[in-house]
Amino acid sequence: MKQFYRLPRWLRIVLPAIAVSLCLGINAVAFSEMMVLFPQMHPNQILNQLNRTVLEEVEAKPGVLTELPPLPTATVSSEPVSEPVPASETAPEPLKLEPKYGHFPYAEGNAAEMERIASYAEGDTQRYEILHSDAAAKLLEMVAAARVEGIWLVPTSGFRTIAEQRTLFNAQIAAKGSPEAAAVTSAPPGYSEHHTGYAVDLTDGTLPPSEDVSLAFAESPAYDWLLANADRFDFEISFTADNPQGIAYEPWHWRYIGSPAAQAAFKSQSTAQL
Repeated sequence: MKQFYRLPRWLRIVLPAIAVSLCLGINAVAFSEMMVLFPQMHPNQILNQLNRTVLEEVEAKPGVLTELPPLPTATVSSEPVSEPVPASETAPEPLKLEPKYGHFPYAEGNAAEMERIASYAEGDTQRYEILHSDAAAKLLEMVAAARVEGIWLVPTSGFRTIAEQRTLFNAQIAAKGSPEAAAVTSAPPGYSEHHTGYAVDLTDGTLPPSEDVSLAFAESPAYDWLLANADRFDFEISFTADNPQGIAYEPWHWRYIGSPAAQAAFKSQSTAQL
């Protein structure tokens, strides 16, 4: 810079003028060439056109990213990095069709689709029973029709989760000594019709609580009424005497089959092999 100021004054004026003229000339030539390439375009549109052209060329090439992925955030961890688990190992197992101890498998219904049908027991043992909304509506209709005829139908058990069934089944194993013996009167978890939300246990309101869910129900007026009228409300008994599944006779256990969803829930009965 000091050398520039040592030059004669006239030269210090001429040199910057020459430099500015050269820059203007170069810019004019470049702009004129761009206008030839992109005629009738506003200068501000030229750059946009170039960007679009480049983007179209990149997108036309398979496997080329049009956007760069974000940079990973550096983290400090003392735990070892584990290999990713294949999707086949993390996917839930499909519902098996093979029966277990004579019981068919059933998926657990959606509790959000259930409706309250009754309150059973009193005090600390009181609980509220629920069924799928379709089955609940028809059950309450059936209970009302029976009541008109002097029959007191009482729901004692409806929808049951797999976890709840596991507790019941384990209690039966403890009482009877083995899973095989327990399965004669209680389904293993995942194999109960109660999981569907379409099955219900019933009793006669005139029976003492000690005889609820017992063979005493088969001698009650309520059972006779069900045999004669349950089909009008799309209910049927699940486990008759000498049923092919080998399950103990359960006169109290009835299931709803009045909707396509309910029929599909029990379809495994006809597809599984005992």
